[in-house]
Amino acid sequence: MADAWAWIHEGQVAGAFVHKGPADFCTDRAGGFVIPLRAETAKVRYADELYQVLKDLTGLAKMAACPLNTYKAAIRNSDELLKQIDRESTEESNHG
Repeated sequence: MADAWAWIHEGQVAGAFVHKGPADFCTDRAGGFVIPLRAETAKVRYADELYQVLKDLTGLAKMAACPLNTYKAAIRNSDELLKQIDRESTEESNHG
């Protein structure tokens, strides 16, 4: 999204507008063309670096989640095994 619009006429900036409508109006009336203008901000300057950091952090979070999921699965499996052993022990003591 542009922050402003410039009307270019005969190779020079003939006007700058906050909205595109007036720039288009000038183009229709006198010719030329409209270009979007974008203000240079810290967010714009560092967008590529911020994106890369976000990708890196997401990758690290995914790597950290894998061992946690494995640990949780091991706990569930061991809990199920303990329950099964308890059930079988109870059945054996009832039959024996």
